[in-house]
Amino acid sequence: MVPAIFRVSSLLMITCALTLVACGEPADEPFEQRAEPDPAAAESEPGVATPDPADDEEPIPSAFLADALHDVDLPPPGQFRLQVAGELFEGRLDEPCGWSMRQSEGANQDRFTAASGQWTTEDGRRMTFDLRRFVMYDEFFWNRSHGHEVDQVTLRVRADEGGSLQQIEETAWSRMHLLRPAAGDEVSNRMGAGDMPAIRVAEDGLRATAAGELQASDWEEPDAYGEPLTGEFSLAVHCSAD
Repeated sequence: MVPAIFRVSSLLMITCALTLVACGEPADEPFEQRAEPDPAAAESEPGVATPDPADDEEPIPSAFLADALHDVDLPPPGQFRLQVAGELFEGRLDEPCGWSMRQSEGANQDRFTAASGQWTTEDGRRMTFDLRRFVMYDEFFWNRSHGHEVDQVTLRVRADEGGSLQQIEETAWSRMHLLRPAAGDEVSNRMGAGDMPAIRVAEDGLRATAAGELQASDWEEPDAYGEPLTGEFSLAVHCSAD
């Protein structure tokens, strides 16, 4: 007779053997399909940032033309009207004057330029000004002073009897110079101040107005050529259609 302990051991061995034969190697884990992340859930989860579609949009270029001019009196064609430092000046404009498009190597630049002829005040001062508005759509035209959008008005004065107004460093001059480096950027006040567009150009390309503040230059010796006119100003130009 087989002892009881051997009978139990044999039964255990047979049971284990049958278990291994029936089960074999463990089966592979079933493939678990992962769900795509839910953007709404990511937005609600703290510390998780989701891309903003607006960040990928191109900045909108500045509009060159204005919907309306400043509320100032317009002069007749070929004339200007300037008010600054409590004084009013009126006179003729030089040519060329008005809106033009500059193109070079596929780059585009809208331009409005106007300049006065030299005039002499009752107290003997000689003056002239120039006005420029540029909107550049390509970096081809950009430099230190010309970014995407530029508004600039320069007023030159000479109180002495001799000399020319052509060389700006030989005049008592003041300027408003506003610059937007690139489309959508904040405006930089290089000289003076104003709300961009400080120069507003009408749809006909012949009329424009400007408003802001002129700031004196510190390039030359004080009072070497007279006293520059500074502070708030308004300017209206009306180019001739001829």
